[in-house]
Amino acid sequence: MFARNKLVPELMVIDLKNSLHFWASLIGFKITYERPEAGFAYLDNNGAQIMLEQYAPDDGQWMTGALEAPFGRGINFQITVDLVEPILERLSEVEWPLFRPCADVWYRADAVEVGQREFLVQDPDGYLVRLVESLGERPRSDFSAAEETAYLLRSPANAERLDKSIGSLRAGKTYSVKLIED
Repeated sequence: MFARNKLVPELMVIDLKNSLHFWASLIGFKITYERPEAGFAYLDNNGAQIMLEQYAPDDGQWMTGALEAPFGRGINFQITVDLVEPILERLSEVEWPLFRPCADVWYRADAVEVGQREFLVQDPDGYLVRLVESLGERPRSDFSAAEETAYLLRSPANAERLDKSIGSLRAGKTYSVKLIED
């Protein structure tokens, strides 16, 4: 028997059969159990767990608002897998579009950086799924200035501030500050 996690998201889906094809056949989850009469399935992939529930507007489901596509706006589900390549191959075979292509990225985590090979894809209902393969950790001191800039520019607000600063520099609107010496 598998162990149920303490946090397991339950996703409302429009077509359970279509969602099971995506999550099980393409992404690699196993159906741990299901209740077809209730339009429900509990999935597991090496400890990453998710529940799928067929949307039935007249069944008194726990709905806090209108269900409009794409579902899950504002959230992405990061799922760690052993290898992303086999999943990418299965998605490619059925021409499933990627939301973001596969890339190796490093995220700061205190004194280290955590590396992962990742890509993003949307499930049939638009839930954003980030599949990651661990690349390990490295000391933060290995983080180059170019990587730091690229990381910071992923934020539109940071990119706008940098563009504004460069514009000020080119226009000669600069000033000097005296640094406090130790």
